Amino acid sequence: MKYKRIVPTIYDNLFKRIASILSNAKSKVFREINQTQVLAYWEIGKEIVEFEQKGRRRAEYGRELIINLSRDMTEKFGRGFSERNLEQMRKFYLNYSQKAQTLSNEFKPILAWSHYCELLKPENAIKDPYVLGGLDNKVFASKYKLTLPSEKELRLKLKSPGSNLSE
Repeated sequence: MKYKRIVPTIYDNLFKRIASILSNAKSKVFREINQTQVLAYWEIGKEIVEFEQKGRRRAEYGRELIINLSRDMTEKFGRGFSERNLEQMRKFYLNYSQKAQTLSNEFKPILAWSHYCELLKPENAIKDPYVLGGLDNKVFASKYKLTLPSEKELRLKLKSPGSNLSE
């Protein structure tokens, strides 16, 4: 019996299609995991806030609650439940609970958790929750690499004879 050789271009096309399928699947899984994580953190924030409100949150009581939760959650689930992260989950719920209820009955995250954490910083606060143009650019810049020409390259371009740009 004679075996046929695989034609390299046909094989390369097959390989590229399979690689594309796997890349798309990985991207989808990553997005799903990310969305599930953000939703879980929103729910955790909700639980903390509702528990605090039953006790009419006092600063020292709330602080003790976060410390205890951090210790116990870290012991049971490992990383991701530092006092700082739990406080961010609480703030996250407080900041987005009203907006989520206004827009629909269910919160639907569109960003990664790290992006929401960035938005929770006071210097990045959004004045109008419906205007995305006010978001800090560094939140989105982490996803893209932009290469700009150096100042020297720009000056050379401006001085070049074919340039219609002026200083």
